[in-house]
Amino acid sequence: MKKRVPRVSIGLPVHNGELFLARTLDSLLNQTFREIEVIISDNASTDATQEICESFAARDPRIEYIRQERNLGASANYNVVARRSHGEYFKWAAHDDLCEPTLVERCVDLLDKNKDAVVAYPRSVLISDADDIVEPVTEDMSLPWNTASRRLRHFLWNTSLCHPVFGLIRADALARTGLIGPFHSADVIVLIQLLLQGKFIEHPEPLFLRRMHTGTSLWNKSDADVIVWYDTSASRKHAPALRYTTLFAAAMSSVLKSPIPLWDKPICWMILARAYATRRREIAGELVRATRGIVRKREPRTPAPDVG
Repeated sequence: MKKRVPRVSIGLPVHNGELFLARTLDSLLNQTFREIEVIISDNASTDATQEICESFAARDPRIEYIRQERNLGASANYNVVARRSHGEYFKWAAHDDLCEPTLVERCVDLLDKNKDAVVAYPRSVLISDADDIVEPVTEDMSLPWNTASRRLRHFLWNTSLCHPVFGLIRADALARTGLIGPFHSADVIVLIQLLLQGKFIEHPEPLFLRRMHTGTSLWNKSDADVIVWYDTSASRKHAPALRYTTLFAAAMSSVLKSPIPLWDKPICWMILARAYATRRREIAGELVRATRGIVRKREPRTPAPDVG
C-alpha cells in the first residue's frame, strides 16, 4: 500500500541537542494538525541525541530519523531535512524551540486561503531554559503588499531575529531558493529569496516560543567560529572574511534571478544599497582586510641565506 504523502513536512536539524530535544519533539508531535512528517537529521551528535531520536521514532511512525556519520556543518544539515521533505508545506524547527499545539494548523489555514503568500508564521515570544516567557517579540515581518520592492524595504528595515524562517513555507517556493548558504546570516538571504516570490502573512497569536540561552548555537561566538559552525570545512584562520559583503552580493544576485517585473528590480537594488550603506564601515573594513590578505599571499618568499 502506497504511503500517504503528508501535507506538512517539519525538518529538524540537530547537533548535541539532548537538553531540550525531547520537549521540542513533544511540541511538534502534539500539533492539532496531524498530517505531518518530522525529518530529523542528527549531525553526528556525541551526547544522548541519538537515543532520544530513536526512542521517539519507535513510538511515532511520522518521524524519519537520519544520522550523519560526520558533522556536515549547520548549513548542510538544515538543507538535508529540506531536501528530504515531501509535503506541500515545509517548516524548519530548531531543536530547542517550542511550538504551541495550533501553530501548524493556523499557518496551514493562512496559506490555504492566501494563494499569493509563500510564508505564514505566528507571533513569537522568547523563553528561558525552564520554558518561562521572557518577553514578546515585537518584530513585524508581515509582508502583505503586492510589490516585491515594498516587501523588501519593510523586511530590511524591520528584521532582527528572522522568525519567519521558522514559519510554514510553500515547498515549491523554498525549492526555488538556494536554501541555507554556508555563510553568516544565510537565513536572511533565504527570506529575501522567498519575499521576492510572494507575501508573508502573520498570525496574531504568539504560537512560536523561541528559546534564547547561553547554549544557543551562535551565542557569544566570533565571526570565524560562526562561519565554521555553518560550514565545518571552513578554516578559522581565513573565516572572518567578508560577512556583510557576502550578504550584499547574495541579495543583489537574488534580485537579478528573481521572477519580479524588470521595472521593480532597480528599485530593489537601490533599497539594498541603502540598507547595506548603513554597514559601510564594516564593509570597508572587510575589503581592506581581504586585500591585505591577498597581498600577503602574493608576496615572494625571501630567499634563504647562503650558508655555504
